[in-house]
Amino acid sequence: MGGLLVELDRWRTETDEGVRPGPHIFRAGPMLNGKAFNEFQIAVTDAAEARGAVRVLRNAYADFVKVYAAISGEAYFGVQSECRELGLSYVGHMPRAISPEEASDAGQLTLEHVGAFADRFASAGVAGGQVPEALERFRHREAPTMFERFATNRTWFTPTLVASRLLST
Repeated sequence: MGGLLVELDRWRTETDEGVRPGPHIFRAGPMLNGKAFNEFQIAVTDAAEARGAVRVLRNAYADFVKVYAAISGEAYFGVQSECRELGLSYVGHMPRAISPEEASDAGQLTLEHVGAFADRFASAGVAGGQVPEALERFRHREAPTMFERFATNRTWFTPTLVASRLLST
């Protein structure tokens, strides 16, 4: 769902040739975000940069495009427009700049991580200790309608309840 194309392509070749055990790999390459926090992200700040990044990924034979949470609304809709024009799917995190419903209506194929709702509450001013209650209210009041909309739009939601686990040695 995001990584360095050169590394992913090597793994895909190795699995396809039977050198490395594994499934066939579909890859996005670097994620499109408002800021580049690591080498797996490309910063896009407006629609023109976003459309250009989508074209670069398409020319590198990406199977789909992944957006990340800090992408601006303008850049997000640039990704959406260019992907639609090129026939590419786009997937990823819930952009903070728009609602999950707007992302679903725009055609984003997947929305990732239940933690994004907690992030959304925090950015709306909900104090850390109040996030569990806000999440519970959301679950009962807003989530049924939102998930009904996801179903209508055929948007997949991946909750990712545990993103990592630290092991003690």
